[in-house]
This record gives sequence, structure tokens and C-alpha cells, in this order.
Amino acid sequence: MELYQGTCDQFILQSTFNKISTTLKQGYQNYYGYQPSFNEVMSWQNSLKDLAELLKSVNFSNQGIKLEYFVPLSSLRIDVLLTGINSDDDEQAVLIELKQWQATKPSMMENEVKTAIGGGIRDILHPSVQVDAYKNYLEGFLEVFYRKVGKIKLDSCVYLHNYVFDNRDPILDSKFYEYLRKSPIYSKNDKHTLGKFLSEKLGFGSGELILEKINKSNIKPSKKLLNEASKIIKGNSSYTLLEEQKIVFDHVMAIVKNGLAEQQKQVLIIKGGPGTGKSLIALNLLAELSHMEKWAEYVTGSAAFTQSYKRAIGNGASNLFKYTNSYVNTQNQKRDCLIIDEAHRIREKAPSGSFRSSIFSGKLQIEELIDACKVAVFFIDDDQVVLPDEVGNSSYIKEHAEQLGCNVWEEELRVQFRCAGNDGFIKWVENTLAIRETANVMLEPSNTFDFKIFDSPQTMEDELRNKIKQGLTARMASGFSFSWSRQVGALDIVIGGYKRPWNLREAKDGNPASKLWAYEENGFNQVGCVYSAQGFEFDYIGVIIGDDLIYDFSSQSWISKVENHKGNMISQGRLRTLSDAKYQSIVKNIYRVLLSRGMKGCFVYFMDKNTENFIKTRMRKPS
Repeated sequence: MELYQGTCDQFILQSTFNKISTTLKQGYQNYYGYQPSFNEVMSWQNSLKDLAELLKSVNFSNQGIKLEYFVPLSSLRIDVLLTGINSDDDEQAVLIELKQWQATKPSMMENEVKTAIGGGIRDILHPSVQVDAYKNYLEGFLEVFYRKVGKIKLDSCVYLHNYVFDNRDPILDSKFYEYLRKSPIYSKNDKHTLGKFLSEKLGFGSGELILEKINKSNIKPSKKLLNEASKIIKGNSSYTLLEEQKIVFDHVMAIVKNGLAEQQKQVLIIKGGPGTGKSLIALNLLAELSHMEKWAEYVTGSAAFTQSYKRAIGNGASNLFKYTNSYVNTQNQKRDCLIIDEAHRIREKAPSGSFRSSIFSGKLQIEELIDACKVAVFFIDDDQVVLPDEVGNSSYIKEHAEQLGCNVWEEELRVQFRCAGNDGFIKWVENTLAIRETANVMLEPSNTFDFKIFDSPQTMEDELRNKIKQGLTARMASGFSFSWSRQVGALDIVIGGYKRPWNLREAKDGNPASKLWAYEENGFNQVGCVYSAQGFEFDYIGVIIGDDLIYDFSSQSWISKVENHKGNMISQGRLRTLSDAKYQSIVKNIYRVLLSRGMKGCFVYFMDKNTENFIKTRMRKPS
């Protein structure tokens, strides 16, 4: 997907008559449903004019070009992708990052420089680091660019068309040497050199057929998070952090490095919605700190999350993965850093269990976690609290950290990579469930993300099995509208003739226990719940929406059905103590989590047909 595709002669012609920014503006409006900002339009006008002059100077005509090319499975866009035949007669593509920068200053962060943007001087990812990450990402997600599979070679570069280097320019600092070697930077005075580079890479044939190959290429991640976890822990990760993920990671690392030398405790709160890369940043942070020989531990309140990572990583490094209730007694041992993922799972106090003994700390769980380390990094989504006694939210963490005398830092991730980068889908879910008002009242048809409503759970499961046969990943999950029996393998999910086990308490008949439901392939043979799904992602997710929360047309509102809430994660006694607002908040968060697990598609079956009909009124039919 891109906002513009054509041949170079078409692009040059439109640029000559100053029409290209108008074409991009229309493409933007068609895709997003609203107009681009004035600054973005001006950026297109200024940068693309220089690009057109450059391509014209090297006589590019039938080479292919994409402008504002969407990174697969994300909402990020690459400025320019050019295609053609190189001097070795190979099919070739080149990514170009365009910047209007005129000067930079040094940054204390590893992969950033400071430059004027947004009315101030800010830390911005070095453009060679940025475009190199795009290149690595495409080589890992787009089959035509796989190094051992694809036929199309891929290179990248940066064009700073307003920039003139000086002798000690921060953007050319030696710490960027490797990135500059792989993704060189060309300035205003390097136009001839850049033209020669592009001519060698693309100047020997048509690029239109190559564009079509890219358009038709399979999008299939070659670097899944769990499969690469062991490499990440060993410091050899090839799983790529992109743009703001990299900036947040570098900022966190800078604070952690400085914080380890300080007497005052440091607490970092990293906020982000579904699919923004919280867990990916957390794992890279663990890998980097381990490489630095610092004592860091990866902490979650999720058995499924922790056990899956332990399985992927193996015996040695798995000891670095802990639960939030592992710090009831630290025995004065201070870790350098605790990386608390899924921090919304934090309880007020550690729940009862065998670990509670005479040496129990008696502190709040948040206090235990902060006391156990020099630096605590909390990754959190405030809208993923799904139990009444889960108290983790960013305000709660900040309040207690300040009470303990910590220096508190906050970051927020905004670009999401799940749901095919379709920010509108998650915002539509939030609006439709009345979690918060957004501009996304209607779900627009999409060519990149597949949302379907099914008449039965069986047909939904059959469609998901077809996806698995195509080499994709898929799971079925449900809200808490079914009892959870203690008999292993019992068919707890019963909807007419459809009967399936729900969250196996232990492995049986080749099917994994629910804690490995997301990790092992045979997890598809059972239906998962929010606790086995939270923190994970699949190509496709199938969600059974129960009758514990239904839409009432007469009152035009969501109605709680506490009597239909089953399972044993929340006791009936506790349910009776919850206000209707609290109960609705929990159930809505459960369905928000489940609906956002799919990277390429979300399939849904509704037990309550009035609710299904309401959802359909919020879906725009394809024209």
C-alpha cells in the first residue's frame, strides 16, 4: 500500500506541473478519511520537487516509484521506493528517506541527533538508522526481499536536499559509521554522486514489473517475537525496532545507564496501546542490559507470557524471567533493573499462595518491585486491566514511585504495528464499546485488515484453519461466558453443536496447557481466554463475544449481564460487590484485548444477535 505509485516519467511530469502533492493529498484523504496537515503537504511539495529534478537529471523514465509506501503491518510510511535493473542485471529496489533538515546537533542518545522540528530542538532518529531499519524490516517481512528466498535486491539511502555538511557535522559522527556505510547520506552538494549511485542500482531497465512483484509479495514475518527470543537474550537479535520504538529504547537505555550510577532510584513508565511494541522494546532492553553484564530481569504477572518466553529461550536465560509476585522478599539483593511488562497486571498486594510465608514483606506489590532494583521500567496499557484486584495504571505507579522518592520518567508509544497498522480499527473498537470517544464511529472497509462477522463459531474456526494451512498463525478466544471445569479436556465451550475445550489446565493428548496456548501450534485445538492471549499476537484472531455484555437498542447503551459471567477468575461473591461501571470497564477491556490480537484480521461470532446487529450498524459497506 502506498499513496502514489507509477513510473518515474509520470512522477516527473506531475511534479513539473506541481500536481504531485495534490495527488498525494487525495490519496491520503482516501486512506485516512481526513486531510493531511498543512506541514505534511508542504513537505511533499518541497522534497519531491528536488527528487523529481534529480531523477530527471539521470534520465529515469520507466523505473518504478512508490511514494509514502506503508511499511507492511504497520502505520509507518517510507518516503520513496524506486525500482529498476542494476548494473549486474539484477532486479533492484532502493529506499530513499527525504529530509528538509538544514543542521543538526549532537545527542546523548545512541542513535539520534538533535534538529529543529515541531517548533523546537528535539532528539530525532538519525535518518540512516531510520531507513536502515526500514530495509531490515522489509527483508524480514516481505518475501520478495528475503535474503535467501527473494529475487529483488534492496538498498537504502538518505537525501538531505537542503543540507550542507561541515567538517565536524554531528550527522556524520563516527558512532554512525556502520549505518552510514549501509545507508549513505547525500547532501545538497552531493546531487551528482547520488545520481550516479541510483543509476548503478536502477538505471538498466524497467521497474514496473518489479513494483507488481512487490505488490503481490507474501507478507509473512520471518522474525517472530517468540522464535527470536533466545537470540534477543544472547544479544544477537535480528528483530527490528522501528522509528519511535528505537527512540524510546534509546531514551530508556540512556536513562538506565545514567540511573545505575545514581543513588536515587529511577522509575520509567512506558505507555502504549495494543501492538505498539512494548514487549519488543522490553525484550531488547533485557538483551542489551544482559550484554552489558547488568543484572536485569523480565517481569510479568502473566503465566502464559512468562512460560512462553521461557520455552522459547531455553534453560539458561529463562532464569531471567520472573513473576510480579517473585519479590516478596528480596533479601537486600538489588537488581540493576527490573523490566515489568504487562504492568497493568500488578495487584495491590501479592495474592495468597505458597510463596507467602513468615518472611513476606507486607508491602504493596508496587513497593516490592521498586525496592528490588535500582531502576524499574514499567510497560503498561491503562486499558488492559481485566480483574478487579489489578491496580496497575500509570497514575498509580507514578504516585507510589514519587512517594518512595524515585525520579520518575514517562514515555508514550503511539505507532501501532498490530491490525496491519490500522489505527482506525482499534479506535473504532474503543468507540463502539464506549471505552472512549474517538473520531472512528464507522469501521471503514480495508484492503489491509480483514474484519468479518460469522453466523457460527464452527464456520469461523473453519476459516481460521484455512489461514493456518496457508502458513499463517491463528487462535480462537472467548470472553468469560462459559464455566471452567476442573476436568482437563472438558468441553466447556458449548454453542449449539460446537463444543471445544477452554484453557486446558494441563497438557493433554498433544494439546498444550493454556499457559503455552499462544506458543505451541496445537493451541488452536482449544479456545483461549484473555489471560492466555494478553501480550501475544497472531496473524488472525477469532473472538467469541459472549452475552455477559450486550447492546440494548431501546436505551441505546451497553447493558451488563453479570449473571452470564462464568469461569472462576472473578468469584460470584466478588462480582456482587462490583459496581455496574466497574464490571463494564473490566468486560469491555477484556474484549478490547481479544479483538486487538490479530495482525492481519479479526473474526467475530456474537452469542447475542442484537449486539451483532448493533455492530453491523457501525460498519460501512464497501462501495
